[in-house]
Amino acid sequence: MWGKTVILSHRGISANYPENTMLAFRKSYEAGMDGIELDVQFTKDRELVVVHDELLDRTVNATGYVKDFTLKELKTMDAGVFKGEEFKGEQIPTLDEVLEYFQGKEKIINIELKTGVFSYFGIEEKVIECIKKYQLEDYVYITSFNHLSIARFQGLTKKIESGILIYDTQFDIQKYAKTYNQDIVNPSIEYFDLCRETFLSMISKGKKITIYTEDKPEKIRELISLGINVITNIEITS
Repeated sequence: MWGKTVILSHRGISANYPENTMLAFRKSYEAGMDGIELDVQFTKDRELVVVHDELLDRTVNATGYVKDFTLKELKTMDAGVFKGEEFKGEQIPTLDEVLEYFQGKEKIINIELKTGVFSYFGIEEKVIECIKKYQLEDYVYITSFNHLSIARFQGLTKKIESGILIYDTQFDIQKYAKTYNQDIVNPSIEYFDLCRETFLSMISKGKKITIYTEDKPEKIRELISLGINVITNIEITS
């Protein structure tokens, strides 16, 4: 997975298509991207669905929290129309649907556990089961802003890599990553630029640095030259 710099489409090719939908993921694959990034939450009946916000209001024609609806109810909602009438009818996909589509395609998948607002007890186990079901252990890695959730994940399996998402400089990230045995650190591009020497030092010591999100081709080329492991973006990148 970690041989060369990998470019992942952020929530699929979300600049052009409804984010976190099968259409956005299919277009990413068809465009030849190295893989995708997506977000996972629990439904009311504890099914794994791919949607970013805890509140549905921004991306579907409904209102309320994801966790308060069953999968059947969520499947009646339109996840495409917010992007344009031509995308009307796109649904919120399940993690099963996405992983089944990518099974055997040898694409990298970054699954973000959306456990920062609601802890979704047991979601780590369910995600592991789903990854194993499609034999994608070697192609998936897990991240979350909830570092306790990542610790739980790491305690459940050593076969699927995982790491922490960060967006600010409130702590010594190099010391933090070492103390809590974090092999993957996923900063925002702003945080990386602010603390560049720290992150480059971490790379030299064997840590994997993955960055969200950057779309400028010249900036992406620079990050590749620095040895960044993964870059997520929202547009098609050649």
